[in-house]
Amino acid sequence: MTEDDLERLLAFLPAPKRTEQRGPAPGPGQADAPAAATASAPGGGRTFNVGNAGVAAWHIGTVVQEVRRDLLWARQLDRGEILGSRTFARPAGWNGAWDQGWAALADPDVRVIIVVSPRGFGSTTFAHQLLAARTPGRMTLVQLEPDWPRPQVEKLHLEPFHAYQLDLKNPEKDRPSQAFLTDLAKKVEKLRSDRSIWVLTVAADLWASHWAWSAPGVQVIELRSPPDSQVVVEKALSASGHPWLTEYVRTPTARRQVSAVRDAVQAVQAASSVIGQWREYRHDRPLEARAVVTSRPVDTGRPPGSALDADLRQRIENALGDWRAELDETFAGGGAGRTLSLEDRCLLLSLAVHRRAPAAVIYKDARLLEKLIAESDRTTPPTNLGQVFAGRGLRQRLTDLRAEVNSQEVVEFHRPGFDGAVLGYVWDNYEDMRPVLLRWLVEIAPPGSRRSGLGIASLTALAVRHQDPAVLTDIRDAASGLGRPDVCAEVMSHALRTERMEWAVWARLYDWADHRAETQLLVVAVAEYVLADPDGTPTARRKAVTRLRRVASTSKDLSVLRAVHETYRQLGAEESGRDLLLSEVVLWKLERKAPLPGKIALLALATDQHTADHPLPWLLRIDNQEVRTAVDDGLRELLSDAAFEAEAVEAIARWLKAAAGDIPAYRVVLARAVPLLRGRPSRTAGVHLMRSIEGLVLPDGTSVGDDVWDALSAPS
Repeated sequence: MTEDDLERLLAFLPAPKRTEQRGPAPGPGQADAPAAATASAPGGGRTFNVGNAGVAAWHIGTVVQEVRRDLLWARQLDRGEILGSRTFARPAGWNGAWDQGWAALADPDVRVIIVVSPRGFGSTTFAHQLLAARTPGRMTLVQLEPDWPRPQVEKLHLEPFHAYQLDLKNPEKDRPSQAFLTDLAKKVEKLRSDRSIWVLTVAADLWASHWAWSAPGVQVIELRSPPDSQVVVEKALSASGHPWLTEYVRTPTARRQVSAVRDAVQAVQAASSVIGQWREYRHDRPLEARAVVTSRPVDTGRPPGSALDADLRQRIENALGDWRAELDETFAGGGAGRTLSLEDRCLLLSLAVHRRAPAAVIYKDARLLEKLIAESDRTTPPTNLGQVFAGRGLRQRLTDLRAEVNSQEVVEFHRPGFDGAVLGYVWDNYEDMRPVLLRWLVEIAPPGSRRSGLGIASLTALAVRHQDPAVLTDIRDAASGLGRPDVCAEVMSHALRTERMEWAVWARLYDWADHRAETQLLVVAVAEYVLADPDGTPTARRKAVTRLRRVASTSKDLSVLRAVHETYRQLGAEESGRDLLLSEVVLWKLERKAPLPGKIALLALATDQHTADHPLPWLLRIDNQEVRTAVDDGLRELLSDAAFEAEAVEAIARWLKAAAGDIPAYRVVLARAVPLLRGRPSRTAGVHLMRSIEGLVLPDGTSVGDDVWDALSAPS
């Protein structure tokens, strides 16, 4: 790529807005440790003390170290929190594996433990509980988060007296190779000398070809049974603040339904379903709900369920139930010897998705589904006016499907658990309907609505139903074909919150980051959701930035680069976001990687980063000398790059304007800005700056423009 090509590629940045004066961005918090920086500037001998508002050198040094080491993201675990967990109860089925793990941790020669289990059996919880209970209290417990193309031992942390836990569950990225296991065994001696340990939890399907493998210092443990589903559900309800609901999952019917749950993940999902029914009940019947909470049953020796609210009990049992038998009958013979027509099947699906809506809306979307089926078959819609008028009316059809229609023609389809089961049944039993079903759900999702329940919830449920990553691609294609990538972005962001699909979503986003522009914009949108989520984890935020970096490094589309720039700019408005952006700058300037994402990140950091309580921008308060030098060098590159020059100059102009009311701060800004502007291949940066600060004066009446010009003109 030539320099001219690069300039055209980077021409996405807008020209500076001369009349616009933006307010200060939200400010960073005070530094974690005192740090002072002083600077003098041409034209004045006063100094400005940054003091505690500086960005401490040790903190920035940590950011640099993390980038340079290029290791997996590490999260320290809280031993007391693990041991005090209200959701954990060690099942009897774990006793054998627990004893093996206990003995392995007591053996000084064993330094690597590999726990193999089917998915959803709780192997991560097993490992955390074992480490918390058996390792010395002074040992640091750390969880490593994999985000790699394949397992690599050199990516694992190894510090003295640490216990590290790592999940290998992603079938696309985490499958251990023989070379990985060989390298793992080679580290046993180093782990022993450091008195550290690695504990890997591996999905059984990823370990299938390694059962015969063994190595000195490595203990393989097989976890053969999941926790008791009844215990998991009850503990999850109590831990979430709903202890009164435990009585409702102890009825004979509820127990039978919970016992059919296959693993711990599904048990937690069952508890969530129970809580969902409670919330609906509380909304529908607030007085009765208050009575349930205040007068919940106690252990009186009465049969389970004898003193429970009948309506709430029915809702919970229905939500936990398996509807396949009824659905088999519904779709096979209509439930009363009558075949369920295509029109009524479409009406039932519309009811299941809407649950509550005007009858006209439910009918319209049912007819849309009929139309899409006809288009798929390249036929005309299956009904005509004569057939419609000769058949049952809409109200009768709705009531036949057990929906309620009130006098205002509003339909209520209140069958807890059944609505979701309908969609899943059609998905599982009518494979050829899947593309049509996806397109229909995308079409009925209201445009411009974020986090909308209609369509989005149903698409997310289908995406996570069998943990099949291919469904995510199908949803993307359906949404793109209808010009609704926003729908796919929302589904992806929801699926990220599902434990079993999180790995698949991140893997797809990484792969899509170098696809066509439309798909890259989708990746940016999901990353934006993750970065804006107040409950987002540091690991998720880091993964989002990694995918933004990949997008910016591979895209040649200006709209995509603008989107990355805007997301970075929003990220720079928060303190934790600045660390992520600074990591991109360090990767660019100190590690010589990913230059374009680094430039965009630096520009975002330079933009509007002064605060109401401090006149200096965040970038100028960095105390780490190596990073200060890298930042200055990066700013020089921005100022000498035609694509970035205008916005970089505008950032410096804002710095000067923000500091103009405080002479010492102004001198610091001037001292940093002048060397950046002096002696560049093009003199346009200085000219643009003079125009931007025209008319700006200091409190003593000095023209900032004259001051800058004198400093630029002075001998170096």
